[in-house]
Order: sequence, then C-alpha cells, then structure tokens
Amino acid sequence: MENANKKYREDSFASRVESYAYISFVINKEGKATDIVVLNKSDFRDISGVAKQWLKNLTYQPARIYDKPINSEQRLLWRYDKALSSGSNDGISPRFAQSYEKTKSLVKDNAVKAEHELNNVKQATKNLTEQAFYAFISSFVYAQAKDWPRYGEHVFDAWMLKDFLDNHSAYTATKNLFDYALYKQDHRLALEVANSFKTLSGIEISAQVYQSYYDSVQQSIEQHKEITKRYSISEESPAYHAITRREVQLETVSDNVEAQLRCKNHVENVSITEMLLIPSTAIDCRLLIRATEDTELTIVESGAVHIKLGEILD
Repeated sequence: MENANKKYREDSFASRVESYAYISFVINKEGKATDIVVLNKSDFRDISGVAKQWLKNLTYQPARIYDKPINSEQRLLWRYDKALSSGSNDGISPRFAQSYEKTKSLVKDNAVKAEHELNNVKQATKNLTEQAFYAFISSFVYAQAKDWPRYGEHVFDAWMLKDFLDNHSAYTATKNLFDYALYKQDHRLALEVANSFKTLSGIEISAQVYQSYYDSVQQSIEQHKEITKRYSISEESPAYHAITRREVQLETVSDNVEAQLRCKNHVENVSITEMLLIPSTAIDCRLLIRATEDTELTIVESGAVHIKLGEILD
C-alpha cells in the first residue's frame, strides 16, 4: 500500500477533542478507494471529510481473481487522535471522572437521574478514552431505561473503542455486543465480535468458552430460516445490512432507493424490485442501501445459508 498523506497532521492542538469514523469503501481495479461511505462516526467531532480525503490518498493492491484485478469492499475504523503541545492527550479529566462515577452509582436505582447525569458526562467528553467510557456507561443507562435502539448504538461504539477501555470494561462491552447482535440475528457481527475476544488485553478466553460463542451463532442461524430486518434510512443514514442467507428481498415504497452488494471479492449494484441471489463464491457480504429521502426499508432473507463461519472465526 502506498500512502501519499502528509506525515504530520495539521492541527492547532487547541482542543482535546478527538474523533473516529467507521467507514466502508470500495477498492477499485486500480487500487484506489472509491465510493467511500461513513457508517458511524463520533458524536463529538465530525472528521468524515478528513477521513475520506485520507483514504483517497492511499493506493492499495487490488484484490484479484485468476490474476485479474477486481473491485472489493474494505472496512476501516479511522481514528483521529492528538498529541498536545503540553504532553499526552490520553487519560480522563477530573470533571469527566466525577460525572462518570456519579452516573455509574445512579444506574441501578434511578434511571431518570442517571440519564440526567449522563448529560454532564457527555459535556465533559473530549478525547477517545472519554468517548469510549461515555459510550460504555451510556449503554448501561439506556439498558436500564429499556431504550434498546440507543443501547445498541452505544454498546457498538464502546466495542469499537474498546482499546481505550480498561480490560474488564472492554470484556463487558464485547460480551454485551455479542449478546445484542445474536438477539438481533446479526450473525456476521456476532461472529466478528466473538473473534475479537482473542485480542482483548489481560483477558483469557478458554477454548470451551470460545467454542460456545461459535455454537450459539450456528444454532441461531439454524433456528432462523427466515430473517426480517427493518430500517429507517435517509440521505445521511444508509442501511448497512450483513448477509446470512442467500435469497434476499428488499421492500420499500420509495423509488429513490439504490442498493449495492459489497463483498470482499465482489461488488455489484443490485435491483431493489427483484429477488437477489447472493453468489455462492462471494465472501463476507453486506448490502449498502441508500436513499435521497427519508423512507422505510424491509429486508427479508431466506434460502440456503450464505455466511461461512470460517470467514471470520479461525
């Protein structure tokens, strides 16, 4: 890979605020990053434009089949951190620590007060360490409030930023996201999360426990012969749907919707009005669905199992 980006960031270092973006992009036959889509990003600073430009300045070795270059999808967690002129920007501030501990003490007994105090945590959140812990404690607050969509968002953020959490919190975030992904029948995410247990610092997962995660995913796939997911999408918020089964039907009332199948070895624009049959040779596939207006989308999967457990687990 060739990197044409400047070695040093241009930054005033006037703020402690750091950022991240979770990105899907297509590496074309010339090895350039194209069709870059930000799937998730920091609530504290939007660096989407910077991340996209950084990717455009890279040149990859394109994927190949029978020595011929092909288009392929890649995903990246792009982190924007800082080194302050006065020293490291790691760690947490006293203000953040105080609000965090107060929220933590309120979670079990008073969800309303905990959610109110969570606003103080958010106001004190600056760097990626604080953002990781903010996402982590938020997941507990919204679980207690039974606000499951917001719980899912924050537990995913905590898992993405788990390298900034302490060992125990990183393990808890990973376990919670695995359980949530399995409940939502997002089997690819469940496998990816299960595999990430291996990389947790200071945590040892026995072969038996790890196998139990694998078995849980396999059992869920076998039990759910048909998977139905519903998304609210807009121009700013596309749907990014991981594929479990080969036959996929998209249902929407809008004419302003376009869909693209993105796999590690296959990229294809697909019809939203016809049954989609995922190629059996395609690897690690997801559907990216975009719209130019707010609309609702339903995805129904059926047929043969497409997900290959060995793609992610090793």
